[in-house]
Amino acid sequence: MLRYRYLNLGASWRKGFRARWSSSPSLDTNIPAALAVQPTSAFLAWPESWTVGIALKPTDTWHIMADWAHYAWSDMIMTLADGTRLNFLDLETPATTRIRDTDHWRFGSEWTVFAGSTPVFLRAGYAREPIPGLTAEGKRELAKVFSAGVGTRLGRLAVDLSYQWEKSRQSIAAFIDPRVLTERQLRPSAVGTVRRETKRLVLGVVWQFASRQTMTDLLHVLFVGPKAKDQ
Repeated sequence: MLRYRYLNLGASWRKGFRARWSSSPSLDTNIPAALAVQPTSAFLAWPESWTVGIALKPTDTWHIMADWAHYAWSDMIMTLADGTRLNFLDLETPATTRIRDTDHWRFGSEWTVFAGSTPVFLRAGYAREPIPGLTAEGKRELAKVFSAGVGTRLGRLAVDLSYQWEKSRQSIAAFIDPRVLTERQLRPSAVGTVRRETKRLVLGVVWQFASRQTMTDLLHVLFVGPKAKDQ
C-alpha cells in the first residue's frame, strides 16, 4: 500500500492452492443400476487472483476509488483418481472448457459532510462482475452491482447502512435429451435464460474501546471468566 496526500495505491495477490476432496453419494432411483453414482475422490487446484486498486482524494472530504481484480478460473482444474483433468466449473477438459478468466471492475465514491460536528459519510458504487462461463453463442455475460450507503461516527460508535442491488442474466441448458441416460453425454436441446436480481441491506455497528486494556479485560471475561478480586 502506497499512501500520498491526494492518491493511494494498493495491490494484493492470492496464491493458488491444491486441496483434496471426496464424496460418497447415494442414489435412490429406478434408473438402471449402471447409472448409479460412484464415490469420487479428486484433487482440486484453486486458482490465483490479483487485485489492484487506486483511490483519488481531490479534497479532504471527497474520495474516488476504483479497483481491478483478475480471477484465473480457467486454471480451476479437478484431477480425478484415474488422472482425468476437468475444469471444476463445467466438468470439461482443459482443451474443451468454455470457462474463461474474468476481470472484475469496481468503482466507488465517498463524500463526507458535517451536521454540526458530526461527520456523515455518503457512499455510492458500481461493479461489473463477469460470469466465468461463455454462453452457447460464445458471449460473456455480466453481473452488475449497484450500491449506496450512509454512515456516521458518534464518539466511539460508528454506524454504517448500505444497500446493494445486483442484476445478472445467464443462459443455461434446459430440456436434457433422454439419450444422456445411455450415452452419458450431456445433450442440451434448448437454452433457457435466467434473470436474477439480488437485493441486500447491510447494517454495521462498530464500538471503539478506549484502550487496549479495556479490550483485553473484555476478552478475558468472555473466554476465561471474571478476574479474581484483589486480596
